[in-house]
Amino acid sequence: MSCDKALEAFRYLQRRGHHRLPYGEYVRAQTLGVILPAATPTYSVGLLASCDPPEPIEIAMPEGFPLERCYRFDPDRENGAETDEANIHLLAALGKLIVPFVPVGIDRRYDGYSWAKLPTVTDVRVTVGEERFKYWLWSGQIACMASITISIRTSDGKEFSSPVCMAINPELDEKVTRYCEDRVLVTAEAEHRLQSGEIWCHLGGWDEDGDTYDTQLSGFEEDLERFWANVTGPDEFLRRNIVRTVDGLERNWTSISMVPNGAVTIHFKDGTSKTINPPTDHSTGS
Repeated sequence: MSCDKALEAFRYLQRRGHHRLPYGEYVRAQTLGVILPAATPTYSVGLLASCDPPEPIEIAMPEGFPLERCYRFDPDRENGAETDEANIHLLAALGKLIVPFVPVGIDRRYDGYSWAKLPTVTDVRVTVGEERFKYWLWSGQIACMASITISIRTSDGKEFSSPVCMAINPELDEKVTRYCEDRVLVTAEAEHRLQSGEIWCHLGGWDEDGDTYDTQLSGFEEDLERFWANVTGPDEFLRRNIVRTVDGLERNWTSISMVPNGAVTIHFKDGTSKTINPPTDHSTGS
């Protein structure tokens, strides 16, 4: 943009009284003699964002919570930045904390404004209990743990720690990394607390080069259900499928039995019963 056009734009923003210019443009306005107010604080609550579904679990910011009590994370950290970022987000979203912990994402172009100079997360740790069951799923591996705790330390000397029902494994052994990109840790609570998409988000999510979103989600949910069933017990997936099959029947029956030839007998509360036989095989023409 030429100086004349830039000067005109800066004077317009000066008259308007507010803007969202990056800090570099704010400084440029000053060099051209236009004194602007600081940019309106511009940030996102949470550290994970997705343009395509599924979306990560949402973080609720307490009403009236001041930005200066929030925390930033440095994405330029050399080791484990992506995993740490996810676990910071999950602690804020799933943790049971007495003092609110709210991480925010601020574009680096806003560095320089006083409102962007927030305390930062300096250390992230995940501790887990015994592994109950693990399963290869989508882009990686999901493992059910007896317990999961995420703990973080911040540059202002505070520590936030809480049990959570999902975390991203910060360390993958060499054998696992050969075969998968991600390892998601969950507790049994996650089956009832989290939506399937909130787990799928951390296991690769939707592949735009594959089938439709709905088809991929359906496949993921089927595999995830098998995982949860196996967490409960080796025959739980079979039991769930049988229950799902009869779930549409009216609740006026007491028991249902099946014999090897496929005949099903329904016993009703009034003492009567009904047998449903498999179709007769007419393929031989007899």
